[in-house]
Order: sequence, then C-alpha cells, then structure tokens
Amino acid sequence: MLAQALEEPSTSRRGRLATSTCALAFYATPHFGSGMAALGWKLRHLPGASPAPSIHHLSPGPHLAALNARLASLHDSGRVAVLSFCEGLATNLAGLDFMPRILIVPFESGYPGFGEVHVLRGEDHITLCKPASREAPGYRLLLEFVRASVERAAEEGAADAAAQAHDRAAKERAAAAAEAAAASS
Repeated sequence: MLAQALEEPSTSRRGRLATSTCALAFYATPHFGSGMAALGWKLRHLPGASPAPSIHHLSPGPHLAALNARLASLHDSGRVAVLSFCEGLATNLAGLDFMPRILIVPFESGYPGFGEVHVLRGEDHITLCKPASREAPGYRLLLEFVRASVERAAEEGAADAAAQAHDRAAKERAAAAAEAAAASS
C-alpha cells in the first residue's frame, strides 16, 4: 500500500499517508515470497479449496523483488525505519499434534536484508503478532521502535520547520532590502 501511495500526489489522502510514514514494522512478512503461499495458490484448482486472492501476491516472484527494492531504497535513504519480526517456531496448521509443523515464512524471506530484525524464538506464525503481555519481547521491541521512530520524526520535523522559517526570514529580509533600495533610488 505504501509503495502505491508514494506514486500518488502528496495532496491526495494516500499521498499524505505516504509522506507521513516514518517507520514500518513487519510480522512474518514474506518479503521474497513464501512456498506455503505458492502452494496455497495452486490449491485453488481443487474442488472446495478457496484460498484468499491475496495469497497470489505472497508467492515468490519479480513483483516481490521490485517491492522489496523500493522498500530498501526508502530505508537506505533514511526516509523509513524498518523492523521485522520472524517466527521462531514452526506452526501446526491443522491443530492436530500428529501433523507436521511448518515454518510458514522462513527467516530468509522474513528478513528483507535491511533494518532491525528479531526472531521471536517462542512464537510461531500465528502467535507472533499476539504478544502474551506487555513484557513479551515482541511487545517491548515494537514499543521501543515506535517511540524511537516518533521521536526521530519529531526531531526531523522540528529541524525542517526551523530551516523553512530561516528560509522565509531570509526571503523577507531580501524583499525588504530590495524595497528599501527601490525607494531610495
């Protein structure tokens, strides 16, 4: 969504969202795709199977490489801070103990290659984004990240505002000097 919003004018609703975004947090996000998503998309041909259409976008492919390159560019320019959480346990999809557990988004896809990354050892794909308490590592790390990102954005905003005020004052002084020169001649 952010990549699409960056293509819109900064005066549009989505454009304003893009310009005000200073940080992104990802929970077991398959930046380079997920084999499980690809399998889920292929299962759509089976009678009774109806995977969500969005699964197709999570399958490995050039669309994800391009999206990740765009995100890397935003991060590398200092425009957006990135925090990624990766699952530390394989997930039991069927809820049956005798079924194999599967790592839905492996570290190689869950970590985009830049930004801060944490593997939450005691969490699977389902529990990763549901901290058990405010003391849970996933909660604490996200809270620290949000606070630091907001503080950084406020500092940059204050610096930008000061620079804009300085520029306005310089223009006003130049205009006043030009008026005074024109009045004296």
